[in-house]
Amino acid sequence: MLRAVDPTPGLYYLLHKLLIPDSAGVTGVRAIFLVCGVALIPLSALFGAIVGGRRVGLLTAGFVALSAPLIDYSQEARAYALLTLLVIGSAIGLLLTLRAMIRDNIFHVRPAVIFAISALLAFYTHFVALFWIGPAVVLLALTAARSGDASVQRATRLTILAMIFFALPGAARLFASMTNDIGFDWLPQASLGQFFATLAEQILPLGMWSPKPSDPGRASSFVALVLTVFLAGVAYWRAGVRMRQLPADFPASAQVLAIFLLLPFVLWAFGALSKPIFMPRTMLWSVPGILTVIALLLDRLDRRWLMAMTGLAYAASLAASGTMRIDRQDTRPFQNEIARDQQPGDVLMVCRTWRAPELRHAAIALLPLPLLVPLGEDMAMVERSFGSDPRWQDHFGWLVTRPAPKPIPRSILTSGRTWLLASKCNERDRRRINRWLGPGRWIRVRDDPPTALLPVILWRFDPAQSAKSRPVLDFSGV
Repeated sequence: MLRAVDPTPGLYYLLHKLLIPDSAGVTGVRAIFLVCGVALIPLSALFGAIVGGRRVGLLTAGFVALSAPLIDYSQEARAYALLTLLVIGSAIGLLLTLRAMIRDNIFHVRPAVIFAISALLAFYTHFVALFWIGPAVVLLALTAARSGDASVQRATRLTILAMIFFALPGAARLFASMTNDIGFDWLPQASLGQFFATLAEQILPLGMWSPKPSDPGRASSFVALVLTVFLAGVAYWRAGVRMRQLPADFPASAQVLAIFLLLPFVLWAFGALSKPIFMPRTMLWSVPGILTVIALLLDRLDRRWLMAMTGLAYAASLAASGTMRIDRQDTRPFQNEIARDQQPGDVLMVCRTWRAPELRHAAIALLPLPLLVPLGEDMAMVERSFGSDPRWQDHFGWLVTRPAPKPIPRSILTSGRTWLLASKCNERDRRRINRWLGPGRWIRVRDDPPTALLPVILWRFDPAQSAKSRPVLDFSGV
């Protein structure tokens, strides 16, 4: 759970181990996150009600229920739906804690515990939770300091210290991940236009209909966002005193909503200064908070026809885009392509490493090619003949686990002709592969269809040299 072998911390894997049997199919594996997505609806209603009253809560729940990104990630066996649920849960605990401090000048233990535990679990679900936890803890500390009550300040300090203590193992894991360069090293930094287009697609009733940056729909998303911001400004001005009373009535609500509103910008700016991390799924947990802002604005305008039209827009968008998620890619056509044209001495290579299980699970035929993946400065052999070894999962597990059983250094005789199934290969992996193969030329054999969410490209390398022995680290024989 705490070993730095994957950018996703261990809570996600722990839930899988405890709740999902090994024999479960795709639907069973995704069930945990479907439950998280469904549970997010009433939790968002509670969050909205705390912020702005019952009507805001109902509007927020409706928008969350009709949000295409939230629906999509609730059908995917990844940690983001769980992360979103935990962040909103911690936001509820934080708001209730702050309300008690501001109105009654007391420290309520129960909501503070909800905030602390939910925030810690969010941190152990995904590291981007830090971009919520950091500002939330600062807000808690400042509110306690302004209260002037010694007991409130002492309880707040103890809460924060306890959170830091229990977060230390996760912090050590995160540091090790950064040191070992485990993470989104394949992710390019989004341009400002791509950032605003992505933001529009995640929060406006547009659906997930424009998955590629080059699509004209991205420009439409950007225009829609600009128009929406303009209309929101007009609405804020029209709402007048009712909207501007929110910070005065309960300043913590405005401050918490500001964190959610600023989060996408912070993630994008962090990538510009350090390593890119902004993409739809890393900002997903801010979506319910931003939808709450939209609900709050509609409530303050007090125009029922406008509320109904906004809800219908989200519903129409969802009906147009569909509620069933698109599978990311089907590797079987690529395997058929290799089977038709393979030659003795060929090698099958996968880039990125974590694509190997996906390819292997979809194996439709035995291919007499060794399966290799880049590992550090070496090439690792997961399987000596693709589709033949029932223990390949153990071999792949050892490949990404540290410490691992020591692989066997050996040489394999290969013509150098190589099939590369590439998905988000970074420059470092390309250099390693080219150095291992030597001189030759790459031929693009097959692409995913243009609508694929995560495009895969099949390349074939034709060597300039004759057959020779090349070194590998053999995990298949460990």
